Amino acid sequence: MDDFHEMVSKLLHPVESGNLQPLKTNSQSLLDKAKAWQASPAPSAFRYPQLKTDLDTLVAACTNLNDAVKIKKSNKEIKNLAMQTHMIFHSILSSMENRQK
Repeated sequence: MDDFHEMVSKLLHPVESGNLQPLKTNSQSLLDKAKAWQASPAPSAFRYPQLKTDLDTLVAACTNLNDAVKIKKSNKEIKNLAMQTHMIFHSILSSMENRQK
């Protein structure tokens, strides 16, 4: 989770201000971090019933985003996919935080 969060900071946050270059250069790394998170066991304090499904959704979103970058979709399309991916990530974080309460 922490490795993916670091990638979000480096790649998805700049998209919010219109800078897509870091994402375009490193979209595969974002996907790789999502897959690594999906494959690793979650500490019990962070597990919640939908975690596996939510991580599957995150990996699918990262795959779609990486594919869009590879085929050079428009900046608008890439930005929309990036924002969707970002929202999915924050939804997972929120569910994890609620689990800890």
